[in-house]
Amino acid sequence: MSRLRLILGVLASLCLGSADGWAQGTAASASAAAPASAPPPALPPAGYPPAPGPYGYPPPGYAPPGYPPPGYPPYGYPPPGYYPPPEPPEPPPAMTTFSLTLSPIHLLLPIVELTGELRLGTQAGVAFIGGGGRVTVTEPNTATKVRFTVYELGGQLRYYVTGSFRRGMEVGAEILYVHVNGSLQDITGVASGLAMGPFFGWKTTTHAGFTFEVQGGVEVVTMGAQVSSSDGGSSSSSVDYIPLLNLGIGWSL
Repeated sequence: MSRLRLILGVLASLCLGSADGWAQGTAASASAAAPASAPPPALPPAGYPPAPGPYGYPPPGYAPPGYPPPGYPPYGYPPPGYYPPPEPPEPPPAMTTFSLTLSPIHLLLPIVELTGELRLGTQAGVAFIGGGGRVTVTEPNTATKVRFTVYELGGQLRYYVTGSFRRGMEVGAEILYVHVNGSLQDITGVASGLAMGPFFGWKTTTHAGFTFEVQGGVEVVTMGAQVSSSDGGSSSSSVDYIPLLNLGIGWSL
């Protein structure tokens, strides 16, 4: 036990006594191991531009070889002629000179009515109307069917307030003559009428030539009828106002 205490005391005295020496030796070793630091580089003089980097931006006004192409202003947009010009607008359809239409309303009787219109200038036209057919009428008292032959002939003067002969709103006047005759056994009937009146309407024609028109107005009608048989005959006449309605589909050339 005393030896152990002696050894510890000697070690403690050795450490305390040489503490300063150990510290000085360590500092000297560290100073010898550390290399001497280089002096800081000198600053460039004021106003001196720094050297450009290897990938820096080119100086102002620099252009790579071959740029811009010939005919182009430097660093500007291409001249206006570079862009392709716009396509020219589609030309308007050619003005037609003649229209031929069929009335689908008359086909219900059935009567075929055709109207041919001839252009006068650009905003006027004259139309010729013609038609004919056979109409069957049932006599209400005896339920007897009587067939009548019908034909009509007339004309129109038209003026296109808007648009032209090809398409537009029209105003005009119509005159139409209608003749009807029929017979049953020994009885014969004949009637005729003349209708006149103003109208307004609309007409349109596609690029291909298909034509559609509608008209509306009012007409005054003067009618006369005569019936004759083996026993004698009779006649009558009247004046009336009727609506005017025309619908036509057809083609224009």
